[in-house]
Amino acid sequence: MTGFLRAVYPVLRNALLGGVAALLGLGVLGGCDDGGSKALPKAPRLAPLREPEARSETRGSSNAGGTSAADAGPAGTGAPTRPRLMLGNRGVDNAVVDAMLAESAGGVVVEELVLEEALRGEMRARGLTLGEHAADDERALLVQMIGENAGVQGRDERERLLEEVRRNRGLGPVRFGKLLERSAMLRALVRAQDAVKEGIEPTEQDVRQAYEIKYGERVRARLILVRTFEEAGKALERVRPAPGQGPAQAFGDVAAEVSVDPSAARGGLIEPVSPSDPRYPAAIRNVFAGLATGAVSDAVSVSWPGPATGADGAERPLVQGYAIVKVEERIPGAGVDFDRVRDDLRREIRTVRERAAMDRLARQLTAGSVRSATVLDPALGWSWAIRSGEER
Repeated sequence: MTGFLRAVYPVLRNALLGGVAALLGLGVLGGCDDGGSKALPKAPRLAPLREPEARSETRGSSNAGGTSAADAGPAGTGAPTRPRLMLGNRGVDNAVVDAMLAESAGGVVVEELVLEEALRGEMRARGLTLGEHAADDERALLVQMIGENAGVQGRDERERLLEEVRRNRGLGPVRFGKLLERSAMLRALVRAQDAVKEGIEPTEQDVRQAYEIKYGERVRARLILVRTFEEAGKALERVRPAPGQGPAQAFGDVAAEVSVDPSAARGGLIEPVSPSDPRYPAAIRNVFAGLATGAVSDAVSVSWPGPATGADGAERPLVQGYAIVKVEERIPGAGVDFDRVRDDLRREIRTVRERAAMDRLARQLTAGSVRSATVLDPALGWSWAIRSGEER
């Protein structure tokens, strides 16, 4: 998928078919540091950060940065605290380790804990409780959907994929357990809202569209995306010259030279796509559906979200541009009987829509609770300020 088209219609695409990232949840739900802080309001301004005070070393010690009085055990015992990290035969100062860890990932942890506390409050307010096996059910659902999205049947292979996702997203035993608990609470809250439940249930048209995307004909094409009509006209003259204007230049060469889409690095080649795929503007879908193999389209007007305008990322004004498409190949559908997969498609749509509703609720709760966090530790405060968009 091209970067432009991924940005244009990701929500609609996920609502139909989804993927591992949607199932895990992004940003405030936990499991990745995707810059989700851009969707948060600014946190309360913190006091100016101070550099950690230099620790005085015991006379004659060569253990700079090692264990110190700050790591001593309970008052009066004189017993040193066990260092968390040994480098050779030297223990690294726990305070240094803690500060570096807090600066590195502390803001993400604060965000996840803010959401967890907000969820617990919301559950209490609604009189909801989690069942004994709620977290286990979340994990089982995750394993199932990862396998289905990857086309993997065996349980062992699905478990291997889950472990790979966890490693890639930094989800150790504690964070992963917390993520499953938050997910279970979010699901319970979403299912308790009748209006949300009604929006999750797919129509027959939704199921048909999902079928066409997953099992129907697909088109392999190249794309040129430019910002102005003048640029589009010049590109079109090169790839589809008028009679008597000389031979056409290779579409891929022109795409690589002038297209502003990331697919330019591949000569404009995009992944095979269904003409029914709502990630794509209707104008481009119509081109996919009607253009003959090997033909080059006219320049069609398209728009896509521009950069976020503020720290909360709420407003993304549309950027206008023009697309030229060349159909390289039409790939026949899989020939799967619709009635055989209807229920599976309906379940997939429902699951991913429910996850989207959960993610929206997570962001709402986090945004409404972010100011409840009072960060006292300077290193943790630095990371939280960056995560929450606070200007220092």
